[in-house]
Amino acid sequence: MENQKETMFITGIAGFIGFHLASLLIKKEYYVIGCDNFNHYYSPDLKKMRADKLISQGAKIINEDIQNLSSVPKNVTHIIHLAAQAGVRYSLTHPKPYIDSNLNGFLNILELCKDRPEIKLIFAS
Repeated sequence: MENQKETMFITGIAGFIGFHLASLLIKKEYYVIGCDNFNHYYSPDLKKMRADKLISQGAKIINEDIQNLSSVPKNVTHIIHLAAQAGVRYSLTHPKPYIDSNLNGFLNILELCKDRPEIKLIFAS
């Protein structure tokens, strides 16, 4: 029987950790798909540069906020959830982006996993 590669879906793939993890997984010959919303909290140009590099290495990138994901590709075996609104100081004066991403977005990821119980979820908090 042929060994089937596992497919990793990484949220926040264009962020620092997501980018480096995706690069490592690609080198280890996993299929890598990911999403990022390319918001302006960190440089969108830097994130786009990272995404372009990952695409050139074979990754597929979806420009989508985790709150709006309605499904993940059928071949996904793992979701590695790294997307989050980071930074404590900004959260004190602008709590809504944190609630939207870190709570509602994560709830959406959990709902997607509930619909696909075969998917393994890895969550970094």
